[in-house]
Amino acid sequence: MTYDDWSRQALLEELNRRDLEQAAAQQTFKSLNLLEMLHQAQVDFISVDSETNIFHQMLDNFLRVTGCDYGFIDELFLKDDGTMYLEARSITNIAWDDESRAIYQKLVSGEIRFDNLKSLYGEVMKSGKPVIANDAPADPRRCGIPKGHPPLRAFLGLPLYAGSDFVGVLGLANAPDGFSEALIRHLEPLTTICAIIMNSFKIDRKRREHLEEVRQIADELRASEARYRTLYEEVEHRVRERTAELTATNSELESFAYAVSHDLRRPLRALDGFSQALLEDCADKLDGESLQDLRMVREAAQEMGQLIEDLLKLSTVTRAELNKTTLDLTSMARKIVERLESECVDSPTRVDVADGLEARGDPALVSIVLENLLENAFKFSSKASEPRIQFKVEQQDRAGVFLVKDNGVGFNMDYAEKLFAPFQRLHRRHEYPGTGIGLATVRRILLRHGGRVWADSEPGKGATFYFQLPDSPPGHAP
Repeated sequence: MTYDDWSRQALLEELNRRDLEQAAAQQTFKSLNLLEMLHQAQVDFISVDSETNIFHQMLDNFLRVTGCDYGFIDELFLKDDGTMYLEARSITNIAWDDESRAIYQKLVSGEIRFDNLKSLYGEVMKSGKPVIANDAPADPRRCGIPKGHPPLRAFLGLPLYAGSDFVGVLGLANAPDGFSEALIRHLEPLTTICAIIMNSFKIDRKRREHLEEVRQIADELRASEARYRTLYEEVEHRVRERTAELTATNSELESFAYAVSHDLRRPLRALDGFSQALLEDCADKLDGESLQDLRMVREAAQEMGQLIEDLLKLSTVTRAELNKTTLDLTSMARKIVERLESECVDSPTRVDVADGLEARGDPALVSIVLENLLENAFKFSSKASEPRIQFKVEQQDRAGVFLVKDNGVGFNMDYAEKLFAPFQRLHRRHEYPGTGIGLATVRRILLRHGGRVWADSEPGKGATFYFQLPDSPPGHAP
């Protein structure tokens, strides 16, 4: 090798070394520049309140790194039907006339959305992958640009991912040397930071929306609470008024009961007494029709007296204070049966009272219940060939139910509800005497105990009266 050849080769090697050092220096500069942009993006996210300002700064960084003419950073959204659209977070102002300036303002404000999937950016939305179009005018995916729009020679569309979430699209136009996979890799740290920041703002918007919903709900609850408080006060006022009215009504009822017991019963007793005296002293001086009329007067007076007694009893059981205790219903029923049997010697009745029947209730009031039910059973079975009455307990729907059953005349169930209303009767008075107050009294007593009473019957096949007393599952005593 001659000296000239050696010198020429040494010079070429030196030039190659310097080119490599210059390329390495340029790459180092680009990397440092990119690191500076990443750091600035993080600082802006922490310190800058405006979402718009942060994305404007990031778009400027993308344009500076790539040397592109213009671009956009858009956030991805889904419509209710699942279709995608983009809203601008930052976009280069390339307006060229009044109309395009108005469109730019609408893009910035979110009034206009990018939703054309038959476009270069639409291809990014559909595929979720980068789109490179270095010959954009001839690319079949291009949708065209309006007249006056700056030229679009090359396009790069990059999907922005925060983890696995597709959150937005970065679009860049007209890189001096076109776009490449190497450039995409170089931009990856910056696009990752952009996606994370975009997702953070999206999460923050949702958080603020939820907080606003919570505030609205809280306001509605406070308003509802105020309405309910007002309503409660109104109801409480009405209750006080109603209580005062009921107290006054009860006072009037007590006055009425006093008048009945003293002012009405006294003349009735006098009428009955004088009628009896006339029958005893003047029977031989009166003809048969007069005697019959006198007897009817006396019977009417006695019937009226009994009706007054029953009304007083009904009034008493409504107002009487409850003194609940455990009751031996078997013993109570047998004492009542013993009395009734002594009064019905002409029609012997077979009565079966189950052993060990217990319940909780007021002794005096529950005794009235048993007296009325057993008296009715005796009365309405008195014309049976072999009168029979049962008092026992049965299990119905896992609860104990007492029942008084007879084989008497029975009644039509179509009129069952009338039985428990005052003065309602299903049989003629001359057939089965009574005032029609007894079962109404039974019902009121059981209602006051929180219980209930009902009946089941068929004409000519007897009747069964059921009743329950709460807080005292009836059963057999040990």
